[in-house]
Amino acid sequence: MSKTVLVVEDDPDLRFLYVTALHGREYTVLEAKTNAEASAILEDSSVMIDLAILDMAMPDIPGTRIVEIIRNHERFPNIPIIVITANEHYQERLGDKVDRFFLKPVAISDVVDSVSELVN
Repeated sequence: MSKTVLVVEDDPDLRFLYVTALHGREYTVLEAKTNAEASAILEDSSVMIDLAILDMAMPDIPGTRIVEIIRNHERFPNIPIIVITANEHYQERLGDKVDRFFLKPVAISDVVDSVSELVN
């Protein structure tokens, strides 16, 4: 059974890159261009998510808030979270709430390898 990855990224080019690479590894990918969209996906009871990839600098809800939403969610409190951001100060703020932290620019192979490690 295919694992499902939620990709939350407002930059359409980066989102396309992540989604394409993950599809190439046969993951099911759900996309959100805002944290509000991500919240709606998380609240859909028909959706199961195995891992989330999150950008922190989003145009609506702060990225740190979506991490808290996931960690406090009754169905997803323990899913792995990968953060990809241009702002290194998030690493200290998030601490052990996330499983991997990457600073942009990041090699897509590093992201995909981390997804594989964390969901298998």
